[in-house]
Order: sequence, then C-alpha cells, then structure tokens
Amino acid sequence: MSDFIEAFYKTPLFRLERVVLSLAPKGRMLDADVTALSKGLTDRISIWEVETRHDAQILLSAGGTKSWLMVQPIKDGTRLYFGSVLVPAPSKVKGEAPKVGWLIHSLMGAHLLYSRLLLQAAARRLMPRD
Repeated sequence: MSDFIEAFYKTPLFRLERVVLSLAPKGRMLDADVTALSKGLTDRISIWEVETRHDAQILLSAGGTKSWLMVQPIKDGTRLYFGSVLVPAPSKVKGEAPKVGWLIHSLMGAHLLYSRLLLQAAARRLMPRD
C-alpha cells in the first residue's frame, strides 16, 4: 500500500493538482508529506485527513470529498483501485434528498477521465523496469 500511495501522489499529473492545492490554506503537499502518509507517520496530508486506514486501503476525507486507494494481490501481480466521491450537503428542504449542483454534474466527465489518468500514471510508476 505504501508504494501505491507514493506512486499516486508523486505522479507528474498529481503534481499539477498539488500546485493548485498549494493555493488553499493548509493545501501545500511536499514529497516528504506523501512519504509520511505512505508510512503511516501522519494522518493528514494537504487538505485531506485519514478517515480510515488498513493494510490494503486508505480513505482520505476533505470536507465533502473523499478519496480511496486500495491494493489487492492477484495471481500475476497487484490490482490497484482508486475512487473519489463528493458527499452532497444535506438538503435545506425537509424530506428532500441531498443533491449536487449543476456545476459538479457538468464536471463529472472530466473528473472521471482525470481519475483514470491518475490511476494509470500510478500504475506505470509501479511497473518493474527492465
């Protein structure tokens, strides 16, 4: 799991997100922070806090967003998982289900593509080199 966390948060693609995050209060994320998270030495990284951690997975929470990483041993290697979720705020109307707004809906396609690219980039970093 440690190697996956390192590979994921240190990909060139995620480094771009780290630049954007650095604009937020407590948003700065250094390589040393990623290493500390991967080794279980901290429960906080940038805007995320560890909600739960097990040997094979970690769930990070930042307000209304959550990120999940998991590794699963398989016959010929390891399967990597990544997921993210936006937890909608409770509705202000009694009895109405929580909803995400139109802006979030409009960005979902781009977010899905970005998530897949991040996972692929992390997988490439973990591939054995000849």
